[in-house]
Amino acid sequence: MKKYLLIFLAASATHVYGQYTVQKPLKDSNAPAWTLVKTGAGTWGCIDKDGKEVVKPIYEKIDRFGKHHSNWALVKGITGFYGFIDNSGKEIVPVIYSRIYAFGRPEKELAMVRSVSGFYGIIDGSGKEVVPAVYEKEFLRSNYKALLEKRAD
Repeated sequence: MKKYLLIFLAASATHVYGQYTVQKPLKDSNAPAWTLVKTGAGTWGCIDKDGKEVVKPIYEKIDRFGKHHSNWALVKGITGFYGFIDNSGKEIVPVIYSRIYAFGRPEKELAMVRSVSGFYGIIDGSGKEVVPAVYEKEFLRSNYKALLEKRAD
């Protein structure tokens, strides 16, 4: 009986860690102590030091933490769209944008986003869409301050 119990426990441990084809520790200075993992289906996620899943392996790509925004990582969904996760594993910006521009453009703590339909908006440093992605790019660039003020009212 003990023999079968040991075999079962060994098989269970292999299943938990064996479900991933690639495991790479995150080495970014802003990253938590997690391991980046890739499934057999080719999707990426993260596990903690105990093997607990902290970011579901549902992303085509997970960028470095802090590269685009402090303590966030840009993620690309299997749909090809982008969003952000934070260093707790929570999705801060949903994976709904065809492009997310760098923060600081147009202003510090703001980033322009392009929707799947090709229109533009702005997200803030908390991940909130402060100007909806319904504007042409040049119109938004020229009028974003007025649009932000209008939203504040």
